[in-house]
Amino acid sequence: MSKIPDPVLMAQLRSKARILYRELSFIGQHDPRGFREFFHPQLRQSFAQRAHLTDPKDIQRELRNGERIKRELPVVYSVLKYRALRRAYGDTRELPADLSAEASQVLEGTGAGMPAPATAPEPEAKQSFSHEEK
Repeated sequence: MSKIPDPVLMAQLRSKARILYRELSFIGQHDPRGFREFFHPQLRQSFAQRAHLTDPKDIQRELRNGERIKRELPVVYSVLKYRALRRAYGDTRELPADLSAEASQVLEGTGAGMPAPATAPEPEAKQSFSHEEK
């Protein structure tokens, strides 16, 4: 005998799924690869593949996975935009040609007036704590 899912629980899960879809769709509008060309078709396909789920535990697991993806997308977008900027503008760490040699040394951390690199302190000799006095 199969267990019939609680209709109230299923309605709550359906509502959570719709909210998640809407939130992911909103976040996806900022996708640098394109919303209509890339993100929206993938989002629809992902939700359509899971439309057959009827077990509340499976649905809750997929909702948790969707929440995780929702938290990770802004980070992914930042990395994609950063890489695109690096490709477009090259390495921005190169110094302009009009900087003097002294200024470039200061920027690199080797110029005059820069503190010497910190070194680890030498360990002190261990003292013996014996109760015998000589």
